[in-house]
Amino acid sequence: MDLYRRMLRLRALVLMGPLTCLLLGVAGCRQEATVVFEPNLVHAMKYQIKEGIDMQQASSDAHWIVTEMFGTPNDPKLPAALTEDEELASIVSMDNLVKASGDPAMEGRGLYRKHCVLCHGIAGDGRGTSAAILNPYPRDYRRGIFKFKSTARGAKPLHEDLHGLIANGIPGSAMVKIPGLTDEDVDALVDYTIYLSMRGELERTLIDDAIFELDLEGGDRIIDPLAANADEESEERELFDEGWEIAED
Repeated sequence: MDLYRRMLRLRALVLMGPLTCLLLGVAGCRQEATVVFEPNLVHAMKYQIKEGIDMQQASSDAHWIVTEMFGTPNDPKLPAALTEDEELASIVSMDNLVKASGDPAMEGRGLYRKHCVLCHGIAGDGRGTSAAILNPYPRDYRRGIFKFKSTARGAKPLHEDLHGLIANGIPGSAMVKIPGLTDEDVDALVDYTIYLSMRGELERTLIDDAIFELDLEGGDRIIDPLAANADEESEERELFDEGWEIAED
């Protein structure tokens, strides 16, 4: 319950940020709050409630891995396991990720934050500031599950499927056709949606594996970031390398 209370306090602080800047504007509060991907605390808390295991460390470790592999909302990147594979390297374009990410005030950046974040949230978790009043609720990209697609049940959508949804909108939902978007803009948003989905699925999978494969109560960890600089022959470094390889796989 302590972790849950901390989650609520953090959420309240995030929501109060814009109001604080508004009230203190005359005092020089001009800088935009740091934009970050929040850990998937909902997925971790599910196991904490169900299994009675403190998931704070596992959640932190999983979040560290996805941050190292996928970067931040302002500086996205792709893991080497993806870019160095000939078949996987073409899934998303790094140029498109740069175009879709970042601050909309920057030239050539910020498409996702300009057009999508109010509903889908920074991490694509469906928890944007407008999400609570929408019906249907915005999709959580982190699960990697998409409803409107041409592929079989359980399969990923085609690039063309996502392109059509973003370009034309979804009737009966708050996702409407956005005027002024070029095909190149839509392609950038498609790639960024896939990026958020890959990042989110990895984080969820790491937490799942921690529950089923590790003895968290006994002190096992998904990964210890401090061990990245340990001696290559040490047990700590061996465990770090093993955790990283599992994440890459």
